[in-house]
Amino acid sequence: MNSTIHAAVLPNLHGGGDRVFGFPHLAPWGALKMASVFGALVFGVLATGGCGPVKGYPGPTRPSSELATVDPNAIGTDIGVVVDAVDGMPVECEIEMVILPGHRTLGLRLVPYSLQEMQQSGGGATAEMQARYNAEWRTSGSIEFDAAAGETYGILGRWNESVYAVTVVRDRDDAVVASRDIAATRHAD
Repeated sequence: MNSTIHAAVLPNLHGGGDRVFGFPHLAPWGALKMASVFGALVFGVLATGGCGPVKGYPGPTRPSSELATVDPNAIGTDIGVVVDAVDGMPVECEIEMVILPGHRTLGLRLVPYSLQEMQQSGGGATAEMQARYNAEWRTSGSIEFDAAAGETYGILGRWNESVYAVTVVRDRDDAVVASRDIAATRHAD
């Protein structure tokens, strides 16, 4: 018999039933449920590449005081943003990235958000139509800005059927450091 199983599920010698990790209220299925949750958490961490921001620069890792931080989907944005390049170097970032200070060009993949609209629509055919509509309008573009070490920047965007208005905002004072319109491209899938 496997020693791991002995550690996880032991007979309760004080009144029937099994106990799991010393908790008598958890049946053996509770151990499986706990293992499943733990496995999902471990997989989630591994699937996202571990902890910490995406490294958006070549070479060795640098101290955070020498880097700028970029949040591609800052709170308040109306679009989904994936940074797919920094100065031509391929990356894949939706949450948080660190970059070197200086003049930077971020390659972007843009898509309109519709989660709220789908929730409000009640799902079904309307939600399916909205999801397809958004996939049709995914667009690539770029934005340039000057990044300073120690600063955090958020990318905000608005969208209509012809253009994405993309803005880079410095977090500490909400100053707009770059802004541009990117023509939306409609794809027939």
